[in-house]
Amino acid sequence: MKTYSPLISILVNTNNEKNIIEFLDSYENNAYDSKNFEVIVNIDKDNHKMSELLNDQKKHRSFDLKIIETTGGYFSGHIHNNMMLDKSNPSSYFLTCVGDRMCINTKDWDKIILEYKYKYEDNIYRVKCSSYKYRNYKHYWECCFAPANIVFTTRKWLEICGSWSPCFSHDAFQQCVSFYMFTFDNFNADQVNRDIIDEKLHFEGQIPEPKSDKDQYDRI
Repeated sequence: MKTYSPLISILVNTNNEKNIIEFLDSYENNAYDSKNFEVIVNIDKDNHKMSELLNDQKKHRSFDLKIIETTGGYFSGHIHNNMMLDKSNPSSYFLTCVGDRMCINTKDWDKIILEYKYKYEDNIYRVKCSSYKYRNYKHYWECCFAPANIVFTTRKWLEICGSWSPCFSHDAFQQCVSFYMFTFDNFNADQVNRDIIDEKLHFEGQIPEPKSDKDQYDRI
């Protein structure tokens, strides 16, 4: 059992063996110091093959790897994310919740993220890294279909929210929180915008995989 105090917590839902191995490899192989981060993985409770795979991975990884097993499926994702948040090490300053295809391609990614630490004295802000990071939201509905889906959020921000999200989905909910922060007083010269845009980090897997007609229908 490792006893590190990681500064970054990475939360990921998966039931894909190939994706999760590539995911873990990308963060470990590109890290400046693997003690800087931990990964919490959520899998289906009855997926014994994934459970065996990840428990074996725990023995070989140089970072803390935690596993939770849940029921409920895709549309219970926000509940699972909150459970992973509860499982995260309280020492972590930044947290991110990403898909299992969102591998990191940037060397020393953890060092880069930690350069943003204490950018605001009150520790309430986010670092946006996704393809939507430059989007200027004009209406809250945009937050629902085009949220920044790769974001490193401070623990203080999430503690104030009380959870990662009370509803599906977490990235849309958090984008709404950010939206209302900088639009609640449009006639004030001092806009409250706590989204920092990162231009150094590069991720794969931001475009959703093609869905079957049934999956597409269920999601609609």
